[in-house]
Amino acid sequence: MKYCVCRVLILGFSLSLLASTGCDLEATGNTEEEEYRRQWLESVVTTSLLVWYDEFIVTSQTLDDGAKEFCDTPSLDGLESVQAKWWSTRAPWKKAEVFKFGPYSKGPAYLGANIDSWPIRLSSVTDELTGVEPLKLESMGVTRKGFPAIEYLLYGPDALS
Repeated sequence: MKYCVCRVLILGFSLSLLASTGCDLEATGNTEEEEYRRQWLESVVTTSLLVWYDEFIVTSQTLDDGAKEFCDTPSLDGLESVQAKWWSTRAPWKKAEVFKFGPYSKGPAYLGANIDSWPIRLSSVTDELTGVEPLKLESMGVTRKGFPAIEYLLYGPDALS
């Protein structure tokens, strides 16, 4: 379900970008230059952005599964495995990040800062982890979650615990 919603949001925002830049998905008899620009933007969205977001969704699930497995039975091999999964998940995100439009930078999703707010605010993460309240992702600020927080947990001094 989340996969479909995310893909629809990305495609919807991408198509609205095409429209807002004067491009139409239908041939409109525009100049050759406008038609070329329309085709190029459509190609970027369908052959790059959507591919990277699809890869990000799949690798995110793999990272989540690996993290759960590591938490159940912590070991050095398990830690190295989940660290590799973190890198595999980060790679497609960083590729797509350069475009910074659609749900990456616009509400209601505003995925960019929620996934990769940098630099990490270490005190925010440690405050969250040492607090007495249960962790609730939806109520955490951007400096307390996402790639930087996961990186700290995977590479920090207490990574094996």
